Amino acid sequence: MTRLTTEWISDIEAGMGEYSAGLQRKIGMTLMEFSRWVCGLDEQAFQQMQKRYRVGVVPVTQGQGLIRGFSEALCAISRNIGFDTEISQKTDVDGIYDCIHRNRKILLCADDERYIALNAEKGIIGENDQGTALGYIRALDAMLTCNGRSLKDENLLVIGCGRVGKIACSILKSEGIEFGLYDRVRPIEKHGATYILSDPKEIAGYSAVLDFTNEGEWLTAKMLAENVFYASPGVPYSPDAEAAEKIEAQSIHDMLEIGTAIMLGTVMK
Repeated sequence: MTRLTTEWISDIEAGMGEYSAGLQRKIGMTLMEFSRWVCGLDEQAFQQMQKRYRVGVVPVTQGQGLIRGFSEALCAISRNIGFDTEISQKTDVDGIYDCIHRNRKILLCADDERYIALNAEKGIIGENDQGTALGYIRALDAMLTCNGRSLKDENLLVIGCGRVGKIACSILKSEGIEFGLYDRVRPIEKHGATYILSDPKEIAGYSAVLDFTNEGEWLTAKMLAENVFYASPGVPYSPDAEAAEKIEAQSIHDMLEIGTAIMLGTVMK
């Protein structure tokens, strides 16, 4: 799991409203509506969950320690999708105890290896790798749908065969969606892909891209198809400045928002 930095996430809290509005322009749904849709909850059921559950963010000092602004970012995302959310003034196990004691039965917490949402009432865990993989597949599909296209009909490429990329491949395979796969370290296994790219120049042959890499500015404008639809949770962001400008209207990228929203929706069911 990529360890975030304060610099990367510093604007999340203040920018949540703008982020959700931008997402709605691209996929036809706010972040709240998207979470509900992906997790299969109708509006009434989701509203019931919002009334039933209060969320607690638990700062964790284990490993390399706290990331300044991280808890605030998680709190802002959870509030944006309609949940009463507070950050515990305690940390680690004491923070968990504090949240449960104050009837905050949904917990958000992360260390250097894992980021989870925990429903302490039902014993359900939502894990960020899974939430991010599923969320970005659905976000790309929704963006394509808004443009009169469908993920199943696209020439789809998955870039990156790490933890999140492998989960995305598994989801796509289970849904019968064909895709190519590219990783700088050529995968030993196909992970359900119909074709393994051997040269990054081949990326330009794909009309839709899910990018799960975490190396910044390696993807140039010439490496991408003219009308490509692109979705990536990777940090640092793969496209260089020219490529990012080229795909801006048909791209989705964030640090935490989609993965967190899907995790929360998952543990509410």
